[in-house]
Amino acid sequence: SSRSSTSIGGSSCRPNRRASPEIPRRAIEIPERFRSSTRTNRGDPSGSAPIELSKGSRCLDSSGTVVGHDLKIHDCSSLAIGVQGSFTIDRMTIANSLGFISAHNHTQTAIQLSNALMYGRSNQTPVNFTGMSGSLSFSTIVTADVDPTVTPQAVLCGPDFTLRSSIVWSPGTTVAPVSGCNIATSLIGPTAVAGAPNSDPQFVSSTSNDYHLKPTSPAVDMVTTGPSTDFEGDHRPQGAGFDVGADEYKP
Repeated sequence: SSRSSTSIGGSSCRPNRRASPEIPRRAIEIPERFRSSTRTNRGDPSGSAPIELSKGSRCLDSSGTVVGHDLKIHDCSSLAIGVQGSFTIDRMTIANSLGFISAHNHTQTAIQLSNALMYGRSNQTPVNFTGMSGSLSFSTIVTADVDPTVTPQAVLCGPDFTLRSSIVWSPGTTVAPVSGCNIATSLIGPTAVAGAPNSDPQFVSSTSNDYHLKPTSPAVDMVTTGPSTDFEGDHRPQGAGFDVGADEYKP
């Protein structure tokens, strides 16, 4: 993808429009144009403008069947997304929230996430997929300084969940980056996890929250099949193969 920063700022819940009031600190109903069975954001003729939610306690509580794309959530004072039901999202960014996504209290949850970027510090298990079936694919999760006395892992799965063609990177901590997941063609580290190499993914600048890949990244051209776009909508593949993680390196 292009080299523009992936940091998310501001507190508007409807980007590309005039400023909206700060979102109250309560669960937020999924906007009508996001609660759709198609890949079109209703209310936006181009279908390309993202939904953005911020500044809530738990920014999004999802139930029933949700299918959507281009979701941005940031600066939640608690868990960013709580899921119960079917949750299918392509292209999603979660930043700087105390937990990213969880459905560990619900056993009837099916989730399909692709092209997701999640980053920031967390004081709980950042990604909790226990009780879920489904997969997280072509996604990047970066969790720094996770406290091992609070949670022993950054990503926790049940036996029916697969982590595929993704990057999970947890620097500055001794916690296991991933636990319990079925793992396929992913980069996970720095602490080694069985079934995945722990090579440095070589992000452009972790200190600036720029999780695009450098051209020398081992994630580049790592797999032979993948989705048609990355988390920013850039075409995949750009080279001889598909890059794992949320970003497709763009020369």
